[in-house]
Amino acid sequence: MRILYCGPNASDIAQATRHGDVAASRWAYSLLRALADQGHEIVALTHTHERIWPRGEKLWRSRDERYFPRDWPCIDVPYPAIYKLREAWLNWAYPLKARRILEASKFDAVLLYNCMEPYQVAVQHVARGARIPVFPVILDGDDPRKDVWAKLKADTLESAGVVFVSFWAKVKYPASKPTCHLDGGDEVWRGSAPEQSKTMRDQGKEFSFVHTGSLDYWRGLDFFEKVAEIVAMRNMPIRFLLCGRISEDARDRLLRHRSVELKGFVSDQELDKICRKAFGFVNVREPSVGDNILNYPSKLPRCLSYGKPVVSTWVDSFAPEYRDLLYANNTNNPDGFVDELKRVIQEPPLALKTRYDLIRDWFVASRLWSVQASRLAAWMKEVILEA
Repeated sequence: MRILYCGPNASDIAQATRHGDVAASRWAYSLLRALADQGHEIVALTHTHERIWPRGEKLWRSRDERYFPRDWPCIDVPYPAIYKLREAWLNWAYPLKARRILEASKFDAVLLYNCMEPYQVAVQHVARGARIPVFPVILDGDDPRKDVWAKLKADTLESAGVVFVSFWAKVKYPASKPTCHLDGGDEVWRGSAPEQSKTMRDQGKEFSFVHTGSLDYWRGLDFFEKVAEIVAMRNMPIRFLLCGRISEDARDRLLRHRSVELKGFVSDQELDKICRKAFGFVNVREPSVGDNILNYPSKLPRCLSYGKPVVSTWVDSFAPEYRDLLYANNTNNPDGFVDELKRVIQEPPLALKTRYDLIRDWFVASRLWSVQASRLAAWMKEVILEA
């Protein structure tokens, strides 16, 4: 298929040096790379994120080759980095460029990520007018229960089919359109089977757990602080390694906890070293934040790719099979989370090996990006043929 993609599409340099959602860019790039590797032709309509001037570097954001991947043609949408004018400009410029692209060349489909942005809804209207099937990927957004799904249904009205990263949203979506659940993936399986002869406890060492990505209100900062406090009160041999960008306020709050080590934003190579040495991972996204029902922590496949224990809250955006893969306490409170951490570090080696085998078999069969891309492409083709 020849696919026009519209959404975040930043290079490694941009992800490391620019402001913006790194997780979204990596998710999108990994999916597009897998689709391209399978013979699909990708053209990206995109822009790089620039902070509002004068906090940002430039008053006018235009194309910079360093900030776009070279894997496929990237058509840039420049804009003024001025408060309110930026959004208005993007809402005008994106559909204009999309119309020119679709008129100049033939495409089989338009893939939008994330359709909750107004400029993407506008592109959807243009593509529909050109009779090109549109497939929005739904990720971030307000809890659709707040307006009884009115906005999300309106935003996807002209789509041929809708892709959800949230399993709950895929099941609950009230419109009569084809849907696909595609929460995430990773390029490779990184796991090494755990030793069965002895545990880290036998060696008298701390158990290190990695948290990757940002940590803020939506991603469980308050919840994590309470977990760190309980770990300290119980005098547990646990150390949390936080890898990712955090705000100054979050940094000041987290530095007060002796069990926390702030690694900051690290390269993929450094992150891999940290993850291979760690005992496991934590995901603290809080279910009580209603908007998380539409979201999915894209770091989860990367964490699971090591086959190590992942202690997590339970959010209904997770697919049911995660019940068998994660160490998740149904109470979804900090005390229950710490109980789960205690259970993990006391697991006998054979139990850790059994869990490792389960994760490996599931991951290789369903969460490699090559598998996810193939499944998405097959679903899109089926929807197009049946239209």
